[in-house]
Amino acid sequence: MSWFEMGPAAATRDLWVGLAGPTAPEYGVWKTPGGEPVHELLATEGPPGVRDVEWYFMPLPGHSGKRLVDAVWQYGDGLKVYSERMCAVLESCGARLQTWPADVRLRNGSPVEGYLSVLEEVDAPGPVHSLRRGRRTGRVIISGEVREALLDAGMTGLETLEADSAFPRDGGS
Repeated sequence: MSWFEMGPAAATRDLWVGLAGPTAPEYGVWKTPGGEPVHELLATEGPPGVRDVEWYFMPLPGHSGKRLVDAVWQYGDGLKVYSERMCAVLESCGARLQTWPADVRLRNGSPVEGYLSVLEEVDAPGPVHSLRRGRRTGRVIISGEVREALLDAGMTGLETLEADSAFPRDGGS
């Protein structure tokens, strides 16, 4: 089977987002009132793991890109921001994804519709899974079939590279 590493292309004209909220610190790790890092909870449990903190995705400071694409570059660990239509394509290929509505906002605070927060499977080499077994990163591994389906559907903002195995980052690279 052929495998590909996939993630946001991160073109400078594309929207890039990061976690934000009224209690987010300007510098350092953002923690819940219980002392857990917000980004780690989102990468492992998704939005249900962060009940006591108001958070959303905002454009990164100093980055002027605004173009909406199907895979949004998100400055964080394992929680991805994909368009609803991209998630539909991935799931039609058998991907087992956990998804939640994504609260994506523009600089002026207005909402951007049509995006989901996404966690992929981490323990099995399914059609869409983590680069590393047991841990999520900003990019995923997809099968050749998924790659073809994404190309056929005209998905935007993606970068795909050939991968040498189902879990290419297990070696620590």
